[in-house]
Amino acid sequence: MRKRYAEDGVQIGIVRYLRLNGFLCTSQGAGLIKSMRTQLTANRLGYLKGSPDVIVWIRGGTLNIECKAPKEMKYSIKTGKMVVANAGGRQSDTQKEFQENIGKIPGHHYIIAQDVLDVKKYIEANGIQPA
Repeated sequence: MRKRYAEDGVQIGIVRYLRLNGFLCTSQGAGLIKSMRTQLTANRLGYLKGSPDVIVWIRGGTLNIECKAPKEMKYSIKTGKMVVANAGGRQSDTQKEFQENIGKIPGHHYIIAQDVLDVKKYIEANGIQPA
C-alpha cells in the first residue's frame, strides 16, 4: 500500500472543490514516481520536473497549483507554548523556476496552496472563471 503524504489530502480537497465548481483540471501524478527508471520514462513522455501538482484550464489561460502540506502546530508542555511541529511543505528550486517562467506568460497563474481556502480566495480575488 502506498504511503499517504500530508500533501495528498490537500490536493484531493482542492481537486474536489475545483470539479464541483465546474473547473476542468488534471494532475500529472508526479508524487507517484518512485524509481529512477519510472522518472526517466516520464521525462521521455514529456513530464517537466518542477511542474505543478494541479493544472486548471480557465478562461484565457491556466491556473497552476502547487500543493504543500500545511504548517502544523502543537502545544509544548516543556515551554507552555504552541510550537511548530511540522514546518510544512517547501518549494524545490525547480518548482520555483517553473513558477517564475509561468509568471512571465500573460493569462497564466501560479499559486502555492496549503488548503482549499487558499485556492478559493485566489480564484475569487482574481475573478477566475472555468474555461
